[in-house]
Amino acid sequence: MDSVLCVYLLPPGTLKWLAVGLPLYGLVMWLGVLALIAHVGGWNALATIYPAGRTAVTGLRFGWRSARFFKLGGYNNCLSVTLCDDGVHVVPMWLFSFRHAPLLFPWATVKSVVERGWGWKQCEVEIMLPERTITLFLPTSATETVQRLSASAK
Repeated sequence: MDSVLCVYLLPPGTLKWLAVGLPLYGLVMWLGVLALIAHVGGWNALATIYPAGRTAVTGLRFGWRSARFFKLGGYNNCLSVTLCDDGVHVVPMWLFSFRHAPLLFPWATVKSVVERGWGWKQCEVEIMLPERTITLFLPTSATETVQRLSASAK
């Protein structure tokens, strides 16, 4: 009975168009939102100043990390942060990587490393840039490594 009702409500061929059109519309919207976030959030501008390239980076890697790029928001649980000899390498997960080129912040830009939290402590790494201050949230196991590598760069 539902199929008969559908035939009367929708013109012929509409279901086929919807089967293709809705997923395509969803994909275009997703990519558009990612591009807008990259532009408004400043990721694109930072990628021109602190490019990391697309090569593999070796070092201590932390997945599913967060960062605050501005007061109103940031990137929650979608970043991969690698602590390497050259600096802090930040890249979003593949699902969020459209228009988000990998970033590499030199160790000289690390301003402070603090462990914060009541029951669930984490390491907050403040990266001081001329444009803004970025806060990365890493596990407490990264504190010693970040302090050692950032101190050796200063």
